[in-house]
Amino acid sequence: MASDIVDGNAKAQKIDREMGSEYARFGVASGLASAIFFYSFSGSSEKRGAGVSRLRLAMLRSEIPAAVVGDAVRRLEEDLWYLHAEGGLYYFTNQANLNKVILEKEEAVRDDQLADEIRSRLEKIAGSELRVFLGPTTSNDLPDNRERKLAVLSIDHAKQTETTAKLADEIVNRSGQPFRNYRNTILVLAADSGELGGLRQQVKRMLALRAIQADKTLTSNLSTDNKHALENKLRDAEGGIGFRILTTYRHLARATGDKVEWLDLGLPTVGERASLAKRVVEYLRAQEILLPKIAPRQVLQKTLSEDTKEKLLGEIYEAYLKYPNLPMLESEIVLHDAVQQGVRDGLFGLRSNGRLYFNESVPLGVLDATASLVRKEVAETEVATAPAGAAGAAGVTGQPTGGIQQPLPIPGPVAPPPPDSRVHQLSLRVQVPWDKMADFVRGVLMPLRGDGADIDVEVSLTARSQEGLRKATLDHKVKETLNQIGAKILDEQQK
Repeated sequence: MASDIVDGNAKAQKIDREMGSEYARFGVASGLASAIFFYSFSGSSEKRGAGVSRLRLAMLRSEIPAAVVGDAVRRLEEDLWYLHAEGGLYYFTNQANLNKVILEKEEAVRDDQLADEIRSRLEKIAGSELRVFLGPTTSNDLPDNRERKLAVLSIDHAKQTETTAKLADEIVNRSGQPFRNYRNTILVLAADSGELGGLRQQVKRMLALRAIQADKTLTSNLSTDNKHALENKLRDAEGGIGFRILTTYRHLARATGDKVEWLDLGLPTVGERASLAKRVVEYLRAQEILLPKIAPRQVLQKTLSEDTKEKLLGEIYEAYLKYPNLPMLESEIVLHDAVQQGVRDGLFGLRSNGRLYFNESVPLGVLDATASLVRKEVAETEVATAPAGAAGAAGVTGQPTGGIQQPLPIPGPVAPPPPDSRVHQLSLRVQVPWDKMADFVRGVLMPLRGDGADIDVEVSLTARSQEGLRKATLDHKVKETLNQIGAKILDEQQK
């Protein structure tokens, strides 16, 4: 009675205070608890207690809506320690219920258990859209290379703390002692300090429920209803942790000039199951920080100074990886697509293997780090002064020196190029990330098709899901799409 009903700190009275001033004065929760207490001693031991309809009658007043009574009963069931529910009847006994057992188990959860479980959960939803590094403690934990990286800080480093800001700045700007070269490839994700408490509590609750379920002696003394309640609580706790992590890890740091900028990903959509990396990528795309496409004119304006006449494509792409004042590109193919369009539209030229392309289509095979972007006026001059019968668009050979290409005149007729070596059949067996399929088609299949190859592609797909894939998805989406595109299923296995 002191724990749940009549004491000044009793849980029923606490619920009354939390119901708001409009209903607190009626003492709905305390009244319901008192009614349940008296019903707990009426009738035989098998039929003791009261159902919800009888409790509504016990609290029948014109000022109290029936819905308020129902809400209060649910709160009592969730919070009280000696209230039991079985067969639709509520009653008190001097035996602690599942709520108190859970609390005792929660108090036994150690901090290291909590941290390990959260890290394990972070690993499961990290994702593969970026290379993810969990819980880095120094900038040495992330390599300084061209790969886009996401550092997910541990729960010890919430965004609003000074130590977190210092660690994020170190990771973004340094690689150990030297300064980091590829600063535009680094992203840092930190937890929200206001949401972190809720995440800790939910994980602690889940660990406590697991401990109860593993204690066979304890579970054998639980009623059938409490055993079902235990299973439901554990399922709800485990299922909600992924969404809670997405809600908590929402602060993203990146370099902007000489500073580190913090961005807020916002709250996820209810029921969202995206990985951390995918959520970051989608946010960066929406903010036009990570670009799947870039305008050729922007490439020219952002990466070539006014006095630079020619620049290697390798140097241009390196600039997008190094300098935070430039946007992030999803891949090098984004730059190549922009260069192809710019050359085709006559915005600039491209020099590759001694040939100048200008106002024409550029084959994919010549777009590599050794090719160079040539300013329009330089390309126009070379085209205009190229000797008759010269090779290529301008009949100019040579490689750029110091970023500036000087036209080299070609005396006499140009000898025909040596015949290319030929391959009559190519067979590849590759494992391609699912989100890179478009790049595979564009960078592998299209060039082969451009050389006149007949191509047969056999796709091997394995999809796994802990929750299970819906039969409707397989039948009405996957197989229907395969039928529509004329694909032939060679083998199918379901488990």
